[in-house]
Amino acid sequence: ILRHAQHSQNGKSRVVKHTMMVNGMLFTKMQHRLGAALALVAIILSTLPKGTWGQRTACASDEDCPGTTTCIADQDLGERFCSNPFRSGCLQNKVKSANFNKIRVCNSDDPEGAAKQGLCRTPFPAEAFEIRLFSLNWDSARFQVWLLQIILSELLDVPTTLETGHSNAKINFYHPTSALDAGNSQDLEALINGDQVGDCRVLRGANRLAALDEINGVPHEEGRPYTSCAHFISEVWDTSLDRTQDLVFRGVLEPPQALGVLGQEGWYIPKFLAQKEPALLSYLGLQGQENRQKLAETFKRPTTWGEYCSLVSKNNCSAPDGVATRAPENDWELDRMFDEENGAYIGHFRATAKNNCTLFPENCTGHIADYPCGWSSYTQAQAYHLGIALSGDGPAPSGGYSYFQLRELWLAANATKENVIMQWWSPEALYQNFQGTDAEFVRVSLPAPSQECLRYRVSPGERCSENFEDRVGDPRGVCDESVRPLSKLVISRLQRILDDDSIPEAIRSPAYEALSMFSFSELQLDEIFALWKDLKDPRDAVCTWAAENLDLYLKQFVPYQYPRVYQNGDEMGVLSSVSISLGSATVLLVLWVACLVYRHQKESAIRLAQVEFLALLLVGSFFTASSSILAGSPATDGTCVAEMWFVDMGYTLGLVPLTVKIGAVHRIIAASERHQRLNIPRSRLFGYVALICALTIVFLMLCTLIDPPQKTASYTLTEDTVESGETIVEKQHFCDTDSSVWRLIPILWYMVLLFISSVIAFQVRNIRSDFSESRSLPMLIYSHFIFAVLRLITYADVVDGDDFTMRQLRSLIVSSDTLAAIAIYFMPKIVDTFRGKEQQTQILGEQPVETRKGYEQSSAVLKSSLSPQKQPSPHAREGPLVSEREGGVIACLSSPPISDLSKAIEDLSSTGSIGDSIAYGPNIVLPGTALTMATEKTSRQSSPTTSSTRITPLYRDTTIVDDSVVDKNQGDPELANIDGSKKDDDMKPLVSSLQEQVLEQQETIALLRKQLRNAEEKH
Repeated sequence: ILRHAQHSQNGKSRVVKHTMMVNGMLFTKMQHRLGAALALVAIILSTLPKGTWGQRTACASDEDCPGTTTCIADQDLGERFCSNPFRSGCLQNKVKSANFNKIRVCNSDDPEGAAKQGLCRTPFPAEAFEIRLFSLNWDSARFQVWLLQIILSELLDVPTTLETGHSNAKINFYHPTSALDAGNSQDLEALINGDQVGDCRVLRGANRLAALDEINGVPHEEGRPYTSCAHFISEVWDTSLDRTQDLVFRGVLEPPQALGVLGQEGWYIPKFLAQKEPALLSYLGLQGQENRQKLAETFKRPTTWGEYCSLVSKNNCSAPDGVATRAPENDWELDRMFDEENGAYIGHFRATAKNNCTLFPENCTGHIADYPCGWSSYTQAQAYHLGIALSGDGPAPSGGYSYFQLRELWLAANATKENVIMQWWSPEALYQNFQGTDAEFVRVSLPAPSQECLRYRVSPGERCSENFEDRVGDPRGVCDESVRPLSKLVISRLQRILDDDSIPEAIRSPAYEALSMFSFSELQLDEIFALWKDLKDPRDAVCTWAAENLDLYLKQFVPYQYPRVYQNGDEMGVLSSVSISLGSATVLLVLWVACLVYRHQKESAIRLAQVEFLALLLVGSFFTASSSILAGSPATDGTCVAEMWFVDMGYTLGLVPLTVKIGAVHRIIAASERHQRLNIPRSRLFGYVALICALTIVFLMLCTLIDPPQKTASYTLTEDTVESGETIVEKQHFCDTDSSVWRLIPILWYMVLLFISSVIAFQVRNIRSDFSESRSLPMLIYSHFIFAVLRLITYADVVDGDDFTMRQLRSLIVSSDTLAAIAIYFMPKIVDTFRGKEQQTQILGEQPVETRKGYEQSSAVLKSSLSPQKQPSPHAREGPLVSEREGGVIACLSSPPISDLSKAIEDLSSTGSIGDSIAYGPNIVLPGTALTMATEKTSRQSSPTTSSTRITPLYRDTTIVDDSVVDKNQGDPELANIDGSKKDDDMKPLVSSLQEQVLEQQETIALLRKQLRNAEEKH
C-alpha cells in the first residue's frame, strides 16, 4: 500500500519514508497529520524490505576505479560511481574464446544510443519481444534471475530486464553502476499486469513519471502510481495460497512448475549455542513454564544502531566505545543491526523489560527473530500454542524484521557471540557462508508436519492482522516445516505471444522454452555463495560461476537450433533467375504479338475479333508480364509499389474487357434465339472498361498512400551452422503491406469476374463451331481462373514456403498466365492469318485464267452494285451478304461455313468499309453504333447430316439461300422487315440490284466453293 523510494548513496540505500523513533530521540520530517496514522505508517514501512545488497564504489575520476572500469555518473542519483565491469555482458568478459566475443543485446533499461556507443547490440529482429523477470529480494532468487538474464541476453539474444516492484529499486545485472537495490518479496500483481499488457515496455513512460514523483518526495496519495509488470517469477516457496491458485484457475498463470531447488524453513540457533545448550535443539527443551526464565535470560533483544546511540551509549556514539565508532549518518543506518561494510557498528543485545522475569514472571519472554508478516512464517503461532516463551520485538504486528535486519542480526550475534534464535531458510547465502564455522545454522526441531496441520494454518492475511487471536490461529495448525520443492511461475499469455502464428518460425523467441526448461539446485547455489564469499562481489560471483559452468549448465537451457545467426540469403538464386527470364521472354512475346496484330489488323482473323479489344488485352498482358519481372527481382520499396500497380492494372485490362465481351456475346445469342433486335453501343462497352479501370486506379492510389507495399524481410531456418555452432537463418526480402486486405481484395475481385465470365462461357459453349471465338474465349477465361486460384493459394499459406519463395512463385504464375493467354487467344488468330494468305495464293493459282477473269468481273459488278452507298461490312468466314442501313447493319448468313482463305469468297464477304463496321463471329456484325442480327437456324430436310441457315427475307418477295438456290416466291410475312418496322422504299432499288447481281454470280460462286473444298481436303 505504502511506497518508498530507494536511492543508492555510496553503496547504501537512503529510504525516503516517514518514521518515528519510539523513545523520541530522533524524528524525521512528518508528512501525515494524524499521529496514529503516522505510527501505523512507521510500523508497516519498517517491515518492508529496504537497503542495498552490496556496495557501489564512489569515484571522482577513472583512477579511483579498479581494473578496466571507469568513473561514470548515475543517471538517477546524479552522483559518480565506478562502472559495472559486466555492463556489456558477462561471457564475453569471462570466457576467453572466439565463440563469445559478442556483447549482449540491448534492453529497455539501457540509455538511448547504447548500441551506437558499443555498450550492447541491437537485438534481431529489432522489434524482438522483451522478457521481464521479477527479482525477489533474497540472494538465491536474485542469483537465479541473473543467470536467466545472462542466458537470455547473451546466449539467446532475447532482450531481458528485471522487475523489483519499486520504481527506483534497480537490480539489473547490467546496471551501469552495479546498483543492488532491494525490491518486494512477492508481487503477484506484477504477473497480473504482465498478463494484461503483454509487453511491459508499454508501462515504461508512466512508471518513469511515478519514479520522479517518489524522488521528489511527492506524497503517495498525490503522486502518480507505479505499475509493476513481469512475466516470470523464480523461487516461489508457497504456491498453495488461494491467491495463486485463483490466478491459475483464471488462466492468468500457468500451473506452477518445479524449479529443482528443495527449500526448508525453520527455527535456527548458532552452533556455539547448540553445543552449549543441546536441549534447545528441540521444542521439548523449549516449551513449558519451567523454561520461561531460561529463555528470557538466554535470548536478549537486538538493538538497532540508532537505538544503541540514543538509549545505550553514554556519549550518544560521539566517540568509539567498542560497539559503535560513530553515530548513524542517515535514515538507513538508524535501523541497521550491524555495519558489515565499515564495521562502524558491531551490534548489541540487551535485556529489556520483556526479559525481566522478576517483574513479569508469567509474561517474560526471550527474543526470537521472525520474518516480516508478509512472508510465509508461523513463528508466533508455533511459540504460542507450543507454550514456548519466545516473542518477536520487530516493528511489524507479528514482531518480524526486514530481510536485511534479519541478516545483520545473525552477523551481530556472531560478532558479539550473543545467543540468538531466528526463523530462516535454506538454500541461502548467509546460511551457506556460516557452514563450517562455530556460528553455523543449526535447526531446531518442531512437531512433525501433517496434512491436517497444513490445512489449519493461518492465512497470509491473518499473519499481518492487528488481532492477536487471528495471528495465532488454530492450535491444529502448529507444526514444523517440511522440505518443499520450490516453484517458478509463468504467465499463460507469454507462450501465446511468443508462438503467435504471425511470427515466422525462423525468428521466434526461444524465451518461453528456455524459462520452461530452467532449473537449479541447492548444490549449485552453494557454489555461487562460496564464490561470493571469496570474490565479495555478487555479480562477479554469478558471472564467474556461469563462465565455469557454461557447457555443463547454461547450454542445457538453450533450445534446439538456438542460438541463431542471421545472414543475407542469395536473392538471385535459380528460382529468381528463372522467374526473371520467363518474365522477360513473356514481355518480348507480347510485344511481338502486338506488332503482328498491328501489321495484319485488316486481315479477317484479326479484324473480326475487334482490334480495339485485342489492344486492351495486349496492354494488360504487357503489364502483367512486366510485374513478373519485378516480382522476380530483389525487392525495394520502389519495385514493390511498381509491382502492385503493374499486376493490378494488367489484370484489370486483361479481365474486364474479356468479361464485357463474353457478356455481350451471351446477350447477342440470347437475342437471336428470341428473334429480337439488340442494340449495344460501342461507347457503352468501352465505358464499362473505363469505369472499372478508374476504380482500380483509385484503389491503388489509396493503397499507395495509406499502406504501400514495402520491402520486408523473410527468414528461412536452415540446418547449417557456423563454426561457433549457431544455426544459420537466411534473410531475404519480399513485398508486403501491414494489412493483408490490400493484397487480397484485388485477387478476390478478379476471381469474382472470372467466375461470372466462366458461368457465361459455359452457357455459350455450344454455339456454332464456325464462330471463330466460340472455343477460345471460354478457354481463356478458364485459364485465367485457374491461375488466379494458384495466386490465391500462395497468399493463403496452403503450401509450405517462406514469403520470399512465394513471391518468386507468384512471378512464375503471372508469367505462365500471360503465356497461356497468348497461346489460347492470340496465336490461333495469327496462325489463321498466315495460313489464309498461303491457301488463298495456292487456290487462285490453280484456277484457269478464264475463271479468274470471270470472278474478278463478278466481284467488280457486285462492288459497283453497292455504290454509291457505303460498302457492306465484312463478315466471318461464311461470306454473308451485308447491307448497311441508317447506321445499323443487316446481316444475312449462308451455310455451311466458307473458308476465308479463298480470295473469291473473301471479296464477296469483305467488300465494304472496314472502319464502319466490324464482323464479330460467323453470324454477328458489330457496327460502329449498334448490333443487329436476324438468323434462324434450321435443319435441311433434304440431307439429315447437313445443316443450313434459312435467311430471314429482307423483304417479302426476296430470299437468299445457300448454294445458288433462289426462290422469290418464298418468304415469311411476319419477318418482312428485320426490325419489325414498315418496308423502307428507299432500299428497294438497291436490294433489287443486289439480287440480280447475285443470281448472275451464283454459278461462279458454286464452282469456286467446290474447288476450294477440294483444295482444303488435299491440303
